[in-house]
Amino acid sequence: MIDKGYECLSRNEEGRACDVWLEVWDAVKKRAKPEFKNLDYLDKQYQGSFFIRNLCQDLENELHNAGKEDSGYLEKRINYCQEFLECFPGENELIIHNMRRAIADSYSGLNNYEQAEIEFEKLVQDFPDNPWGYIGWGDMYFLDQKKILPELKSFMRKHQL
Repeated sequence: MIDKGYECLSRNEEGRACDVWLEVWDAVKKRAKPEFKNLDYLDKQYQGSFFIRNLCQDLENELHNAGKEDSGYLEKRINYCQEFLECFPGENELIIHNMRRAIADSYSGLNNYEQAEIEFEKLVQDFPDNPWGYIGWGDMYFLDQKKILPELKSFMRKHQL
């Protein structure tokens, strides 16, 4: 199924790849044991087959890409990243940070700026030395300005500001 997902990507079918890999993720969750807080245990189980960390990060990334066309994938990205964080709270700091940033970024992509703001604020509080939290937070305003500016202009006109 993992290979099938990569085949879908080679045909630019990001959504289909995500659907396949989310099925794989469901199987991974069943194998995850609460006493193992990171992916090391599963890495040993799947050794020689595939790299579990690569799959997990590829899935997060492709959910983002698929979300550009279908916002439902941004919702799936939030759910996936939250499940990942629950299953593997002791995973390495970079992956934890990236999953949390993906959650905040997805809320922004869904125009839920209030929740995105909350998530980014918690992220930079927990990882103050990682610049990517601040960069993502700034991107929410800079990259999404095309969405925000018309709303802001309308608000200002309405309130004669």
